Amino acid sequence: MFIMNKTELRDGGAIPRPCLFDVCLYVFTFLCPIFFLLPWHLNMAQGMFFVFGVLFLLGISFLCEKQREVKNRWLGGIILWSLAGVFIHTFRFGLNQTYAAGFINFCLMSEGFIYVLCGCLLYYLVVSYSKKFNIAYPLLVINILNLFFALTQTFGVYLIWHNINQGNQMNVAGMLGTKSQLAVFSAISIPVLFHFRKCLAVIPITTLILSGSYTAVVALFLGTTLFLFLNRHFELAFIWVVLGMTFLPIVVDWNKFYIRPPAWAYTLKEIKQSPIIGHGFDNTLAGNKIFVSGNFQTQYVYRHNDYLNVARDLGVPFLLMILMAIIGVMARVKFDYLWLSLVILMIACFAQTSFYWPRIAGVGLIMFGLKGRELYV
Repeated sequence: MFIMNKTELRDGGAIPRPCLFDVCLYVFTFLCPIFFLLPWHLNMAQGMFFVFGVLFLLGISFLCEKQREVKNRWLGGIILWSLAGVFIHTFRFGLNQTYAAGFINFCLMSEGFIYVLCGCLLYYLVVSYSKKFNIAYPLLVINILNLFFALTQTFGVYLIWHNINQGNQMNVAGMLGTKSQLAVFSAISIPVLFHFRKCLAVIPITTLILSGSYTAVVALFLGTTLFLFLNRHFELAFIWVVLGMTFLPIVVDWNKFYIRPPAWAYTLKEIKQSPIIGHGFDNTLAGNKIFVSGNFQTQYVYRHNDYLNVARDLGVPFLLMILMAIIGVMARVKFDYLWLSLVILMIACFAQTSFYWPRIAGVGLIMFGLKGRELYV
C-alpha cells in the first residue's frame, strides 16, 4: 500500500518511498514537453496541459507535507504587475474598439496573465513540496524518444510530425514540433544527463546535431565557457574556448541569424513607445501568434528574444522584476549541472522565443525551482 513520505526496509536498509507530489511532478515533467496527442491545435494542447497540470499539482500539494517555507517578493511583484496589466491594457485598447473586440482582447490578455501566474506557481510548488525529485529520469526518457524520432525524420520517415518545409532542410523536430525547440531542449538536457551518467550525454548531443539548429549550439558553448570559468577550471575553459572558436565558425551557418536584428530593432521601437506598461498580451487579436512574417513591413509575432518580448508586453519594470527573481536565485546557489542548464536556456532566450512555449518553459521552471530549493536548506 502506498504510504506518503514513509520508508520501508529493503536489504537491511531504510529506503525512502517517493512522496506523492514527486510522483506527480515526474508525470508532469515527462508530459509537459511532448503532450500533443489531442484533437486540438498543438499550441492549444500545450498551453492547456501546462495550466491544468500546474493546477493539478496545486491540488496534490494540499495532500502533502510542505518541505520549505518559501518567500519571494519578486514573484509577488511579477504576479501583481501582470494582473494589473490585464485591466490597464483592456481599458486602453477598449476605448477605440467595439464591445466584442474589447472583450476578446480582455480574454487574450487574461490568458497571458494565467500563464504568468501558473509559471510562478510552478516554481513555488517545486520549491515548497518537492522532496527527492530527480529531473534526470524524465529527461532521459524524453531524450531517448526524441533521438528515435529525430533519426526517423532525418531519413524522411515522419511517424508523428509531417515534414514542415524549412527551405531545403527536413524538419527534424523529435517529439517537440520544431527543430529549434528540440535543439534547446537537447542542449539543456546535456548537463543533467552528463551528471547522471556521463555516457548518457551522447543521446541529447546526437539529437542536437541532428536538429540542425544553431542557436542552442552557441548557447551551449557560451554557457559552458562561463560555467568552467566560475568553477575555476581555467585549463579546461581555455581548451573549450579554443575548440569553440575553431569549429563554431565552420559548423554554424551564421546567415540564418539574419532575421533577428530587424526583429529586435522593431521590438525596441515598440518598447520605446510604451516602456513602463508595455502593449499587453496578444492585443492584436492574432490569437496564438506562432510565425514571423518574412515581410519586414508587417508586425513581428516571433521576436526571437524573450527579454525584449517581455518588455514589449508588460514594460521594462516587469522585465527587471523577472531578472531580479532569476539573479536572486542563480547568484546564491551552487554552480552545478542544473545551474549550467539554466544558463544555457537563458542565453538561448536572447536569440529565440523559448519561454513563451510551455514545453520549454515548464521544464525550465522546474529546473529553476530545484535550484531555488538550495536557498531554504
